[in-house]
Amino acid sequence: MKINIAIIGLGRIGSILLQQILRYQDMGVNIVAVAEIAETPGKILARKNKLNIIKTEEIVAMGEKVDIIFELTDNIEFRQQLRNMLKESKNYNTVIAVETIAVLICLMLTNKSMPNVHKHTGY
Repeated sequence: MKINIAIIGLGRIGSILLQQILRYQDMGVNIVAVAEIAETPGKILARKNKLNIIKTEEIVAMGEKVDIIFELTDNIEFRQQLRNMLKESKNYNTVIAVETIAVLICLMLTNKSMPNVHKHTGY
């Protein structure tokens, strides 16, 4: 089974998550795209690993080719817009995972506490 993942937001949490997920690509975890405006360590890592760095709208346009979108921007309005974009595209396959889930995954993979940087950790 392959799980296709996109990450929107490669700041402090997104960069750590990307680094950890890259370790599991040989096990069926596939990063299909990332989106980040700023030049962050995560974006540099994505570029180094030749990942597809695109805009959010392009990720949504990928449709059911994306199983999970990690939305890590800390922007509650953007999160709602992303949900609306998926709904308008009639994509009922892709799941949006927020910071709480990303932090949990990172904690389990690294056994280190994660930075507490976002105000909006859920919906």
